[in-house]
Amino acid sequence: MFAVVALSIVWGGFWVGLTLSVLWGWFAVPLFGLPVLTVWQAYGLALIVRALQRYKVEKNGDGFGLAMAKALAAPPFIAGLMLGVGWCVKAWS
Repeated sequence: MFAVVALSIVWGGFWVGLTLSVLWGWFAVPLFGLPVLTVWQAYGLALIVRALQRYKVEKNGDGFGLAMAKALAAPPFIAGLMLGVGWCVKAWS
């Protein structure tokens, strides 16, 4: 069970880092002349922002298997959605 939780954290972190590094490269670098971020630097930045936010944990009736399936399936879907919107904005600007 610990291995599955650790895997979901690394898996989600990779997708968050990838999305943030690509969007950073598309928008922040050309606009502000900031340095390019690697995937893991972007993930670290996302962790810092997340640590500064307040969030609440919602308890739902999902079992462990369903919760883990959501944790593994959601990051690529959300990252793809964000990258798609970012790509459209970049293409139209």
